Amino acid sequence: MTTKEDINKLTALLSEMTKIVNKMAESLSDSVKELKKPQEKTPKKPAEATTTIVDSFKAQASINDSVAKPKSSISVNQPVSDIAKAIGINDRFLFIRELFDGDKARYTQTMNKLNTMNNLEEAKKYIQSVVQHWDETTETAQLFLSILQRRYL
Repeated sequence: MTTKEDINKLTALLSEMTKIVNKMAESLSDSVKELKKPQEKTPKKPAEATTTIVDSFKAQASINDSVAKPKSSISVNQPVSDIAKAIGINDRFLFIRELFDGDKARYTQTMNKLNTMNNLEEAKKYIQSVVQHWDETTETAQLFLSILQRRYL
């Protein structure tokens, strides 16, 4: 059986618990009121400059940019020490096909010989003797001559 003393203890404990629950409810109510208040708009700080990995590469030119330069950016008046190295792969195939009748060995031999010549006139005479159907008026011959001229600048 429960004694009067036990009932008093339980009543006191219940009273303490009620006080605690009331304080919690009051605290929760204050928090809800605080949340419901309109927030003051604080001015935002300007974003700090941060550097990313991507930013470090933006300053560098990409491979595509360096390859895709227009032909007009190549200096026509810039001298070359080796004619064969000044000729791109597409032009090389064009010259072999149209000027040297598909004979790669004759093309290579001619390039080596032209690199040893002392002046443009000597080189032109040699070309006329090596290329069977040399016609300076064709577009291919004009392109070849423009590269050849750069060798003797």
